[in-house]
Amino acid sequence: YNVNTQIFEILDKYLIKIFIGPSALALYSIPYQLAGKITIFSKSISAVLLPEISRGNKTERENFNQSLNFYTFSVPIILLVIFPFLDELLIFWLREEFSKEILSLTKIFLIITWISGISHILITYFEGKKKIKFNTLIELYLILPFLLAILIVVFNSKNLIYISSVLLIKEIILF
Repeated sequence: YNVNTQIFEILDKYLIKIFIGPSALALYSIPYQLAGKITIFSKSISAVLLPEISRGNKTERENFNQSLNFYTFSVPIILLVIFPFLDELLIFWLREEFSKEILSLTKIFLIITWISGISHILITYFEGKKKIKFNTLIELYLILPFLLAILIVVFNSKNLIYISSVLLIKEIILF
């Protein structure tokens, strides 16, 4: 999982830097890093769940369901509250560096991060149960189509929104 995550997370950035340029990478990285902060919630839940699942505690399934439901429903509520004010927050934070493209990318990356957080919690559960092979195979099979899709988008459009949309589609498929 961690090897696949590194491939999926680094590949787009290298391609953007090489084929679109460092300024595009900087524009792309700001929303990516901002959205990445919400992974703290899923990683925290996973860190608490994994030892409990590994021990085979009787309430582990109930705690897993509660944790998954909490993350799955609380994060989108927070995002829905933030989305109408996100442009003002980004203008305040970024000042003259703010652009509509950064706003759009931030929204897409927040959704991607939320979906990947759900996947991370599920993967933690399956790791604790030692049933991770199926998901790993799916991720391995997706590397080549993902690479092709990213390359096509980078070469044909050089549009950061389209590139982030490929990432969103990939996360939805992996979920």
